Amino acid sequence: MWRLVFPAISLVLMSAHMLFHGMPELIAVSALLLALMALPRWWVPKAEIFMLILSGGEWVRAGVELVLMRLTWGQPWHLAAFIMASVALFTWLSALVFYCRRPKAYYERVAQTSQNPQA
Repeated sequence: MWRLVFPAISLVLMSAHMLFHGMPELIAVSALLLALMALPRWWVPKAEIFMLILSGGEWVRAGVELVLMRLTWGQPWHLAAFIMASVALFTWLSALVFYCRRPKAYYERVAQTSQNPQA
């Protein structure tokens, strides 16, 4: 279950990104998903994966915008592109955590007991 640290870091980074861009209401979405990770329900990994994929897309969008801005100003852009691409890749890869054996068993345990209450 220690692997859930990676999606948690991704959600915290997305919260910081939203705060930086003046969208504090969207921080609540990341905070809710962070809290939902403790809830063993079958739909939680699906919601987390969906949000992490969208977050990675947001990092790519913001990275392209940043690179274009730096190109316009005549400033170096390579490091900014590398950092933003790395954060997007980290966010997308952190979604794979929910396919690992232990987290998958944790979230599917409730789904199996609700289908078969005799077990």
